[in-house]
Parts: sequence; C-alpha cells; structure tokens
Amino acid sequence: MYEGFILSSRQIQIQNRTQLVFQGRLSDGRRFHWTVTHPPIVFFVDRHQKWAPSGAFRKSLELCNLAGNPVDGLYFSQTTELFRARKACAERAVTTYEADVNLPARFLMEHFIKGGVRFESKPPQTQNGCLFFVDPKICPSDYTPELKTLSIDIECSMRSELYSIALYGEGIQKVLVVAPNKLNEKRKYLGFPDERSLLKAFFSFVDQYDPDVLIGWNLIGFDLRWLYRKCNMLNLSFDIGRNGPMEMLAPGKNQSQWIARISGRAAIDGIPMVRSAYVKVDGYSLATVSQKVLGRKKLIEKNGREKVDEITRRFKEDKSALAAYNLEDARLVHEIFEKLNLTKLAVRRSQLTGLAIDRTGGSVAAFDFLYLPLLHRRGYVAYTDPQPPVGHAAPGGLVLSSQPGFYENVAILDFKSLYPSIIRTFFVDPLAANRVLHPPGNDPKPSQKAHIVKGPAGLFFDVEWAILPEIIKDLWNERDRAKKANDATLSQAVKILMNSFYGVLGSQGCRFYDPRIAGTITRTGHWVLNFSKKFIEQNGFRVIYGDTDSLFVCLGTGDSKKINELGQNLVSRLNAFFKKELKERFGVESYLDIEFEKIFLRFFMPTIRGQDSGSKKRYAGLLSGNRGKSKLYFAGLESSRRDWTTLAKKIQSDLFALIFADYDEPDLKETLEELVKERHHQLFAGELDQQLIYRKGISKPLKDYTKTAPPHVRAARMLDDFEGRVIRYVMTTNGPEPIQQRSGAMFDYEHYSEKQLAPVADMVLRFFDLDYQAITSNQNQLNLFEP
Repeated sequence: MYEGFILSSRQIQIQNRTQLVFQGRLSDGRRFHWTVTHPPIVFFVDRHQKWAPSGAFRKSLELCNLAGNPVDGLYFSQTTELFRARKACAERAVTTYEADVNLPARFLMEHFIKGGVRFESKPPQTQNGCLFFVDPKICPSDYTPELKTLSIDIECSMRSELYSIALYGEGIQKVLVVAPNKLNEKRKYLGFPDERSLLKAFFSFVDQYDPDVLIGWNLIGFDLRWLYRKCNMLNLSFDIGRNGPMEMLAPGKNQSQWIARISGRAAIDGIPMVRSAYVKVDGYSLATVSQKVLGRKKLIEKNGREKVDEITRRFKEDKSALAAYNLEDARLVHEIFEKLNLTKLAVRRSQLTGLAIDRTGGSVAAFDFLYLPLLHRRGYVAYTDPQPPVGHAAPGGLVLSSQPGFYENVAILDFKSLYPSIIRTFFVDPLAANRVLHPPGNDPKPSQKAHIVKGPAGLFFDVEWAILPEIIKDLWNERDRAKKANDATLSQAVKILMNSFYGVLGSQGCRFYDPRIAGTITRTGHWVLNFSKKFIEQNGFRVIYGDTDSLFVCLGTGDSKKINELGQNLVSRLNAFFKKELKERFGVESYLDIEFEKIFLRFFMPTIRGQDSGSKKRYAGLLSGNRGKSKLYFAGLESSRRDWTTLAKKIQSDLFALIFADYDEPDLKETLEELVKERHHQLFAGELDQQLIYRKGISKPLKDYTKTAPPHVRAARMLDDFEGRVIRYVMTTNGPEPIQQRSGAMFDYEHYSEKQLAPVADMVLRFFDLDYQAITSNQNQLNLFEP
C-alpha cells in the first residue's frame, strides 16, 4: 500500500484513446506516475431524445435530470469525440448534462480523491525512484505532504534579452547569468556564453533539484510565460517537468490569466496566494509584501523605467550586483511562502475542495467537485449550462438604516457564517428543492410529507435528499478544528469557501443557478436580522445599525465588566430563543449562532455626505482591547481606504482620538477648532508635502480609458513604461503628476484643502456645530495681514 499526493494531471492520446496521467509525491519521498487507461468519457442526454451524435456509445442509466426525467449516457473513446458531440448537440438544440466537466476532475471526484490518494496495488514498474502505476486499485487518502519548493526569478531587458535566472530553495542558491566567464571571481553567479546554454543549465538544475512546487512572484503570468516564449524563439523545449511531455502554457478564460501545466510539478504564484491568505497590504508588489511580512526591502527600490535602467546597468557593468538582486528577489518569495505557510495552505485547500494545489479561486469548480458525485449517487445528473431563471433575482444582504451620532458601549453581535448556517438549518439545496418542485409520480404533495421543510422565505426542501447541508457540516467541522489548532489562515479559507456556496447558487455561470434557491438564503437572512433586532429591542436595548449578518447594539452605560456581562447574556438568550422558535415554528434544529464579537467603548456613525440620514458600511470606534488597552477602528471611512491620502487619514485619526478621549470635556469644541486650524496652516506652509501622495488602482489597460480620463489615469499615461495596477501621484498646479516624474510644479494646496481635509473634517465637525470652511476662512482672513 502506498500513499501519495497529486501534483499534476494531464490527458494523453494512445492508439485513438484518451488516457489520464497523474503524477505526484509518495509519503516515502519517491515519485509516482499513475496512468488511467480507460477513463469514463461521458455526458448525458434526455432518454426521449432519440438522436445521438456520431462516435458515441449510448447506454441507458438509472439516472434522472433534476426535473425527474430519465437520461442516457453517451460514452466516447476520446475527448475530441466528446467535444464534437457536444457541439453537434448545441447545433441541434439538444439539452446536455455535464458535457463540460473536466475529464481528470471527473475521474478524481467520482473516486472522492482530493489531493491524497492510496494505491492498493503494487506498481508494475519502478524506475529512477519513480513508481509507475497502471489502472491500480485506489481509494482516497488524507495524506498531507511536506512539499519541496523552488523559487525562481528572472531578469531581462525591455527588448526580450535574458539577463539572469535565480533559483532559491532549501540547499540551493544559484544565479545563472549570461556572461562570458563561467564563474566570476567572487563566486556570485554562474556565467554562460549565451541564452541557450543558460536555459539548458536552468533545466538541468531544476531536474537535479527535483522540486514538487515552483514558486515565484507573478511566476506564471511573467516568468514562466516569458521563458516559454524565449524557448520558442530559440527552438528549445521548455523542459522543466518530469516523466512526460514538456511544459506548456495555455491562456485561461481571461486572456490575462495564464495556466502553467508542468508534468510532475505544480506552479504556484505568490500574488494570488498572499491574497488568499488574507494578508492586508497596501498593494501586492513584492517590495510591498516583503516589507509587510518580512520587514525587508528589495535591493533595488526604484520603480518603472528607473528600475529597468538600473537592472540593465548592473548587467552591463556589475553582474555581481545584478546576481545579488536577482537572488534576493527569489529568496524573498521563498521566505514569504515559509512565513505565511502558503504551500501548506495550498495543500489544505486542495484537500478541502479537490482542486489542484496550484489553482486559486474556482468557487464554481469547487462546488462541482464536492456536489456532483453525491448528486450522482442519489440518482441525478446536473445540466451543462445554467437554465433560464425562474422568479426574481435574489436580493442582497439586508442593511438596516443607521442612526448617526456618537455612542458609548456599542456591541457588535455577529452571526457566525450566517448563510452556511441558514443552508444547514433549513436544508437549502438544489436537489432537495427540485424533489419538491418536480416530485416523482406517486409522491404526495409537499404539505403531506413529514420530511419537507418550508423556511421563512417560503420555498420547500425535501430533507431526505439534501446534499449541501452535509457538505457544509463537514467544512464547518474542519473550520472548528483549524480554530482549535490556532490556524487562522485555514480557518478563514474554510469560512470563505463555505460562504462562496451562496454566491455559486446565485451565479449565472453555475450549472445550479436558481434565483429561487439563492433568494431563499438571502431572504431568510433578512428574516433572521429583523427578528433579532425585534428581540433585542424588546429586551430593552437599542439597535443603531445592522448589516447582513451583524447588529450594532447600544448597551448603555457601565463599567467594562458590566457591559461584557450584558453582551454575553444577550447573545445567550438570543441563541436560546432561536433554537426554541425554529423548532416550534419550522420543525428544524437551529444552527444559527450569534457571537459577541467586539465592544466599542466609543462609537461614531456618520451621515451620508451632504444629508442628514445615516450612512451605511461606514463607521469609527474606540475598540476595547486586552488589559484595558483600546485602539481606533475604522470601517469604510477614509482611514481604512488606500485611495485617500495620508493627509486625510491623519486628520481623521487625530480628530477621533481627541473626540473619543475627551468627549465630555467642555473645551472639546475649541480643541477641535485648533486642530483643524493647525493642520490647514501646516498644509499651506508645505510642512505636510510627504502626506499628499494619492494611490489609486488602474483596473484596465490605459488605452481602454476612452470616454473619460480621471486624474490617476492621466498621471499613469505620463510614464512610458507603466504596467502596474496602482499609480502613485500628486496634484499640482499643472494637474496630476506621477511621483516618479515630477515637473517641479507646486502642489495644489487648495485642491488638498477642499478634496481631502474638508470632507473628512466636516463629517465629524457638523456634530459640534462647526464647519471646516468657516474655521479655515477666518484663518485665511488673518493670513492677509501677516507680513
């Protein structure tokens, strides 16, 4: 018996038949190469549809579509035949079922293999430390591997000249440079006479090191893609895989996304992995993330054209310095992966969803992988394409009207994974709904069946056929285990995965799309929030705001011990009330769980700018912390957004620090006026110039901004080589200018006063009958008489 973990999968053609090859690492450190010679290549059509495409073997099955009508399977020898048949069906308007399911994924999901696999047959062949299995007996395994990673990074010119490649991993630190000497005197790099010889050496080092995972920063979209093109130019095979065809790159559905397919290895990009680890950073450049995570800077801190010029200078004049820079970039990526446990996170995510470890996102694919095999075992198949919607679109989460103003002791009560808990409680599920909507011939009406549940939103679900609640239950338990192990990253990943299932059911790109089912979840969420608000107010407390799964409750005055006791007691009573109410009213066990998340000692809810009504999703507070410590907390306000300047964020923080500390002081109003005057004076005196930089995202290519060109786009267009996602610029008397290319024009202080200081200050000042313009205009009048 052998246990292993799958790193790659591919399809191959052998004698007019499609076969599958899976490769990975065994628990004893050896490699495995596993061939499936006759995978089921199949999709389904309605039995009443007598026409069948050519090349298909038709077979009657004990399966139905979700409407309860029987289907037949169409089996093929090759995937190319399946693709042609699917196209022929579409041309004849023949409904198909699951004709789009990826072949390797179908094979794995039907065997419930999610990353880990157990081979219960002996391999017929072993060669160079690799075990070759052909159609072995297999079963799922929970084996968790320790994977070997290799970080790679390339340096090149703007004219597609390869300068160097760095490799960094445990036991390997090498830089390969195009240089006439094979090894420089300081042993900083290995030199090669030309690009071809360097690339061949690179392939050799990768083969010798034999990593499980290649990692890098924009690894797939830049490094691997660039090297792939270079190999094509040089007529070289891009040989970084093992035991199979050469590596290839194929564009994803989004032409900006590329997929790396490497036999026997995975390629994991650092940028989406850091995003999936929920690390809050001000941008995802390697420089920004390494500074945040490691506290280290890159060896070249320049940007844009200046950085490219410096790299070229080092290549021509100081190859040792280039090698040091190249290796440090590769080292930074490796250490970020180690510090954040990103490779382990990729493995655990694969074990949860069944998706390949180098695949990020993929909520719909994850839903399919978990749901389809269970659907089949209940005798049903799913549509290939989403069906025309029935009913109205699902509403969004409920946001209660807020009551603007300043408050003390505001508790945040948060429903733990509200949408997943609604799915579990009310058995929300596509098959369970369709069993009621399309009951088999002799089934009684829904009202006559004991195992039918009708929730607050009105849709019926057949409890005995519900699949999704069981999937949610397993993931819920996994998250609880992650919490007990203090694995915050995995816990958050599981939470996001569970919550994504609501989005999948409401997505028009999902085969299970049905606004009635998605709407049941959100409408039930509305009912839960309103019901909770009513209960809380009947118990003598004031609800000042609510948003989807949270309620903001004013607990009144008292010391911290009393306030915490009030909050905990309220939560306990509300949870007990839901258990009793749902059992008596709907006949279900409640999995709703409201938590006492945090307490704000001081709290501020603003108005909508220019109006008297309360804002939504925007607030500030003084958050109670451990050992009596407290800290400012901002949500949705300027201090929590990167597209506002430090100038705006700083005055906002300073204003709230004053207010929350001295709210009852009689001279607070005067203190606020003095702060605003001081900040206004410092701005126009040039003392705050370092705080005037805007950082804004560029969401599409600059050429696509045709109708309007906002300031940040105009600034980006001033740079010859802007290719990033974020532009840093300032506003001057000449207009916007990127910080890399200043003209020397003066800062437009009037702009910053009107657009950055005024709106932030007035949001607070209005509650004290103060106005930024009035305060600063008086100051401006005085300035006229200053020498």
